Amino acid sequence: MEPIIFLNTFLLHFAVSVASEPQYILWVSSVIQSHSAEKACLHLSNLNESVSLSVVLESDGYNT
Repeated sequence: MEPIIFLNTFLLHFAVSVASEPQYILWVSSVIQSHSAEKACLHLSNLNESVSLSVVLESDGYNT
């Protein structure tokens, strides 16, 4: 099911990408397991400048 969701999001991005404004898609799993590697996919388009990305995970009110 995850590949279908990713494909639909990817196709939606291109369907609405007629505008030349910066656009992004961030896709993560709905459940993140502790003590295991997880993946996040980020797609950026129509950018004219550099970008920095920060990811903060919060668990029980604490940033990890």
